Formats: sequence, C-alpha cells, structure tokens
Amino acid sequence: MVFKDGEVVYHHIENSLDPNGQPIYHNTIFPIFSMSKPITIVAMMTLYEDGLIDFDQKVSTYLPEFENLQCKGEEGTYECANDLTLFHLMTHRSGYGYYERPFSNWVKYDNLDKFVSDMANRPVEFEPGSQYLYGINMAILGKVVEEVTNQTFYEYLKETLFDPLQMDETKFYLTRRDRERFQPLFINNGSLKGFTNDLDEL
Repeated sequence: MVFKDGEVVYHHIENSLDPNGQPIYHNTIFPIFSMSKPITIVAMMTLYEDGLIDFDQKVSTYLPEFENLQCKGEEGTYECANDLTLFHLMTHRSGYGYYERPFSNWVKYDNLDKFVSDMANRPVEFEPGSQYLYGINMAILGKVVEEVTNQTFYEYLKETLFDPLQMDETKFYLTRRDRERFQPLFINNGSLKGFTNDLDEL
C-alpha cells in the first residue's frame, strides 16, 4: 500500500504461499510481534509529555518489587550496584534477555502482574545500563503504564493511540470473528502453526 497526499495510490495483496491455505484479503489480521515495542515506547513518550514519568527515574519508584534487583556475577548473584531505570528498559540495557533465558516461553503467563513479579525476582545478566541485550523489557514498561494511569495497558493504548489514529484492528485479544481473518504463520519444515515458541523456526 502506498499513500500520497493522504490518498491510497497503490494497493496490492499477495495470497498465501500455502496452496491449501486461506486466502489473504485487505482485512486479514497478522500478528505484529516486536512492532509492539515502538508502540510501547510511544506510550511512554506520551506519559513523559504529560509530566507523569521521568525516564531517569528508578523502576522501583513505580514498581517497588524491583527495589533490590539482583545481578549475576562470577560467584553467584549480588544486589545490583546500579539502579534499574525506565531508560534502561526503553533501550534494552536492563539485563533482561530473550533467547534461552527465563520467560522466553510467554505462554506460561496470562497475567501481566504475575509475569512482571516473577521477572523482578530473577537476576539480570549484568549491571543495568552497562551493556545492551535485546529482551522482554516492554512487559515491565507496560506494567509501569498501568501503575501510572490506573488503566490496563491495552485500555491506555486504545484511548491514547489506537482510537485517535483509527488503528481499529490493533488489539491484544481477538474475538471469534477476528480469528476467522487471522493469518497463521509458516515455519521452515513446511507445516503450519498459529504460533511457534521456537524462535529459530521463524
């Protein structure tokens, strides 16, 4: 799709690569996966603009369970010398990772409170702010949004971003009718799954 001067000037859709798969239409729903990260960052920016948060503030200011965060060391774990800040989370410098680390299997959780609480009780890979490691930081930021706004993360995104931008089909949960338009994912062995938890398969 190409927009020019506020109008669609080109629109083309390719069908599914699976000859037996469902066709793709203009209203087919796809998972956005890590595109949720810039959406989360925009949410944080709106809170900053409203004077509700400070990027250099400690995460424990909003989520007290992160007050005594533990770091991994050569001889075990120790209390981190550096405070974990919102900026560390926003820039993937917190020490929380993804691959082959705890919490990679997100299907274990259906509750953000429990997920974030468990993360706070796990040691990070290094001193916050000292290194870069792509990870699951956005989940913690989502919980910060909830604490600051007294809304669910989705409610805040819908009210502040999705509705004003007419992103009507960007959502966390699909209705039964939505699922009829959902495009499953392919993996490299030729089989078809709705989701895969083996990131190497994507």
